Amino acid sequence: MIEEIISLTEQNEEVFIKTEFDRRRTRLGASQPDQLKKEIGLEVWRTSKVGSTYHRCHLANSRVQLPLLYQEVLNHPNTSDELRRSTEANIIHYKQQFFYALPLSDPQKAMLNSELNELVNGIVAIGIPDELAWSIFLEGMDTDTICD
Repeated sequence: MIEEIISLTEQNEEVFIKTEFDRRRTRLGASQPDQLKKEIGLEVWRTSKVGSTYHRCHLANSRVQLPLLYQEVLNHPNTSDELRRSTEANIIHYKQQFFYALPLSDPQKAMLNSELNELVNGIVAIGIPDELAWSIFLEGMDTDTICD
């Protein structure tokens, strides 16, 4: 049941982002495509953001719940290892997207970086083959350490 809710929420988010991007990119003075995606992403990923329309408000409320739903899957005692790994990958992807969309001056960025590193280090420490986690881990390493 939770997996279905997660799937529907993720689909709803993808549709919203695509629709908003298509609508906003044709405006005069619109931001560059990469910046526009970040702006729309922040509207979706920032938990305190509540949009002005019902759809945005509904999406923001369901987005607040998505990390909690991921956590429910991880905390359930009968969750299979395969589902646990895919849920951890979804959490890392979510946090990475949000991290890249936040401006450098945002105080939430440091906290999110810490959470993301904790997740990635846990996956790397037990040797789980997750490409995104390992990429983030290797990108954060000192090049001298990698050579050793």
